[in-house]
Amino acid sequence: MIHQFLGGASLRLTVAKDRDRTGAAHMGDPVHPDETTGPAPENAKTSALEWLSMRGCG
Repeated sequence: MIHQFLGGASLRLTVAKDRDRTGAAHMGDPVHPDETTGPAPENAKTSALEWLSMRGCG
């Protein structure tokens, strides 16, 4: 969308949507995780390694 102003100036507005792995669009809303690990950073690494291992990737 382009807005024209007096004096020849213009403003172009754009928007973006985030899409999750299922293709659902999220505009302004956060993408919720499939799994949560709690607030401790070390929990995230441990959980990620377990998730990868269960899928033969670790």
